[in-house]
Amino acid sequence: LHHPNIVRFFGVSYAPENSIVGGATHGSFLIVTELCMYSLGHLIREGIEFTKDKYNVALQIAQGIQALHNKDIIHRDLKPDNVLIDRNGTAKLCDFGVAKEFKEAHIHATEMTLAVGTPIYMAPELSKKSRPNKKVDIYSLGITINSFFAMQEPYDSMEPTNPFMLMERINNGHRPKLADNLTSELRDLIVRCWSPVPEDRPFVQHVIDVLKPMVAQA
Repeated sequence: LHHPNIVRFFGVSYAPENSIVGGATHGSFLIVTELCMYSLGHLIREGIEFTKDKYNVALQIAQGIQALHNKDIIHRDLKPDNVLIDRNGTAKLCDFGVAKEFKEAHIHATEMTLAVGTPIYMAPELSKKSRPNKKVDIYSLGITINSFFAMQEPYDSMEPTNPFMLMERINNGHRPKLADNLTSELRDLIVRCWSPVPEDRPFVQHVIDVLKPMVAQA
């Protein structure tokens, strides 16, 4: 899968037992990818304002998701920590550890539990034994974009709670506070993306169509 907004994978190397790599005693598999400087999650946690246009970063994330969806792949764990930034400031999706092909996800729908995904970015239907579709990534995209513009983790101001209680609140319609610096059009788009009803969420092409003029005007 080659796309400018997806981290390039070069291969896997095996470091045998007793090798000096990583100090492993049972051998290690090393994944070799292109070098990216940091993640969006790191920028948010450290309060480092991104120097590049935020609308363009949002567009690049959406384009990465579109590349996956065009291959019938659902990411299922989209979040700022899984959006890397290269030396040119280009956003690239990574960490497909829980990604599944769309058809396979339908066959193994009962495997979709809280163990899949990150609760604060995860579509509410993933906490249920329902058939997932590409709209789970659209939900996470909306949460991720809002978090990036707010420079704050979702539900950061909420009192501590465990993941299951949080998912119950999300299932009941609780959402993060919308970032103050969003345009009205982007606010509307994000609200549609994190709709509790998957069918009401836009397809990724619509997200891209809305973001492109914003990039041109920024």
